[in-house]
Amino acid sequence: MSADFGVESVEKPARFEGGGTKVALNWLGGDWFRWGRVGFMALGCVLAGLGLRFENLTQCLVSGRLYFVDADCYSRMTRARMVSEAPGRVIHHQTFENWPEGVWSHATAPMDYLIVGLERVVRWGWPRSGRFSELGRESLDVAGALVSPLLGLGLVAFVFLWAAGLRRADGRRLSGWWMAPVLAAVGPALVHATRFGRPDHQSLLVVLLGVALGSEQRMGMALSRGWAVVGGLAWGGALWVSLFEPVVLLGATCVLGCALGGRAWMNRKRAWWALSLGGMVGGAYAVEGLPAILPAVEWTEVLMRWGGP
Repeated sequence: MSADFGVESVEKPARFEGGGTKVALNWLGGDWFRWGRVGFMALGCVLAGLGLRFENLTQCLVSGRLYFVDADCYSRMTRARMVSEAPGRVIHHQTFENWPEGVWSHATAPMDYLIVGLERVVRWGWPRSGRFSELGRESLDVAGALVSPLLGLGLVAFVFLWAAGLRRADGRRLSGWWMAPVLAAVGPALVHATRFGRPDHQSLLVVLLGVALGSEQRMGMALSRGWAVVGGLAWGGALWVSLFEPVVLLGATCVLGCALGGRAWMNRKRAWWALSLGGMVGGAYAVEGLPAILPAVEWTEVLMRWGGP
């Protein structure tokens, strides 16, 4: 019995030590290496994304003054300045373009107020001394120049976290998941939409659509209330920003979902998606209204002559 005890007393610590060493090596070598690799990829995506979005810095920042990429940006910044001077204002008719008639703009309020909100942060946190201290006097222009790159960085972060959670049918992570955040960081179309000095609603739109499509993929794998709410809010926000691309993508998503998923796509938790979407669209209608944009007189006369006897 003492022999058995002696064998057990030798074998058990050996198995324990081996197992403990293996766990320690996995923790030090496996997990640390894995997390280090993930951190390195995240840092690479951030640096590549920021570098490409700020490559035109010397073109937009000339002699201590900020200049924007195109004429639409100046139109957006004029709207932002009007909103900053009169908070709560929602602009539909822009008299500063095509004066004196003006134009009925397709631009909406979210991007205007996002720029104004960022301007408050810039005004509070901008350095009072140093090389770029003079730009603090143009806090609204600084906010307009920075809003799109910051949105682009947010898109890269979301895609990185979303892609890191992609799994195969056996539960293992997809080996090529890192390609999605790389594409979000360096994709030409996404870089152009979120570049420095381009305060256009497209930057906000691509972020909202990215979140909406990512949530649809997650709900397709396992429908959850959280992703349903996030997806509904993202789709509703995208429709608020623009009634062009989001309408097409939302329609295609619903058609494909019903065709491929059938009744499973219309799960009970999808009701949270519909409520969030409807709430956001209802909020947009309450804020923006639905202005009636009538055709010009010349077009009305042409149509009357065309349809008349």
